[in-house]
Amino acid sequence: MKIYVISKKNFLYWDEHVVDALKILGNDVKHFQVNDRPMSIQFIRGILKGTLGKKKGNKISNDMLIKSLKDDMKKFNPDLVFIPYAFFIPVEFYEMISELPNKPKVFAWEGDGGSNLESHKKYTPFIDILFETDKDYVKENKLNFKKMIHLPFCANTMRYKDLGINRKNKTYFCGDLGIGRDEIFSKLTNFEFVIKGKNWHKLSEKSESFEITYDKIDINEQIDDYNKYKAVLNKHQAVNHLSALNMRTFEVPATKTLLLNDYRDGIKDIFDIEKEILVYRDIHELIEFLEKLKRNPSEYDSVISNGYKRVLSEHTYIHRMNDVLKYV
Repeated sequence: MKIYVISKKNFLYWDEHVVDALKILGNDVKHFQVNDRPMSIQFIRGILKGTLGKKKGNKISNDMLIKSLKDDMKKFNPDLVFIPYAFFIPVEFYEMISELPNKPKVFAWEGDGGSNLESHKKYTPFIDILFETDKDYVKENKLNFKKMIHLPFCANTMRYKDLGINRKNKTYFCGDLGIGRDEIFSKLTNFEFVIKGKNWHKLSEKSESFEITYDKIDINEQIDDYNKYKAVLNKHQAVNHLSALNMRTFEVPATKTLLLNDYRDGIKDIFDIEKEILVYRDIHELIEFLEKLKRNPSEYDSVISNGYKRVLSEHTYIHRMNDVLKYV
């Protein structure tokens, strides 16, 4: 099958994981990132913005980019256009795809709550199937998409894997300090944490047990870090959807690392809680898990092994893309 993936370049590498899986499944895949403009268009964009103003300059250069993509898509003649980051792609790109002579199917995948925002109503005519990580939004389908299907995140197990190195009995966290996270970490000052992300200088309660790096990290460093430590703490951002699970929920177990995950309504459908993953519903449960790890690092080895097996057997990008392609 010929598949054109259109996406936005992002530090999560979501689109690249999708492309890897589609290629492994034997498809002919082309990949285009709307914010990775050719140097020629970047140069013209700068001149236009300087002479015509930002708004006009951006529009003209975007039209050039869309025309270039349209010409390439006509030559490639895809059976399917697949769009991760569904609403991070300007609607003009969707409009262009609808004008292609062969009328390919258009599938999109959303993971940021955008399927529930009224401002995204304009996308509904152009998407044949919207895959959504939040099952509650699928049930609601507030914007009346033609078809919505629940498709959780997963792990690229070609990248997120067990590297077989000795681990320190510390707990790792990767992410920015935000609402809900300050409240938790301010109560964990008795435990050894390795923390990487932005804004941690604003943490309410500092601790000598915290080793903090004040910056974002790339994917390779993150994978190495998951393999360096016994456990990873996950605390979802305070967002307006409550059943979607972030990528970390799947990527940590894929590296054969213990995941301490905050409770989300969707998690019981994905993992066997306590057998494959540890889930804390409040700070007291989290402290109990950390205390046990502190006393006996092998306390949850069976949970680690079971979670690892579950991800590899059910929650990889190969599994998710197989599910997607059933609808073509």
